[in-house]
Amino acid sequence: MRTKLAPRFDLGAFDCGESAYNEWLVQHAVNAVEAVLAAAVTRARQAGASWSAIGARIGVSRQGAQQRFTRASAHESTNSATRAY
Repeated sequence: MRTKLAPRFDLGAFDCGESAYNEWLVQHAVNAVEAVLAAAVTRARQAGASWSAIGARIGVSRQGAQQRFTRASAHESTNSATRAY
């Protein structure tokens, strides 16, 4: 599996055991999922979804969702407003 994935990622000097590679791979997957989730929350908020509804979907309170995604939501709104369509 490592040989199939290695060309896709810039491993540079990453020459550790399989366990360290798997940890690295998991961290990058988590980062990607977090980015997709933040973008989805931003779109949901722009479409009028409440923090309560978003929190219920991801299994946290309204306040937890708002605290977690307010910065990401503001950042995504800024990026989408400055994109040329």
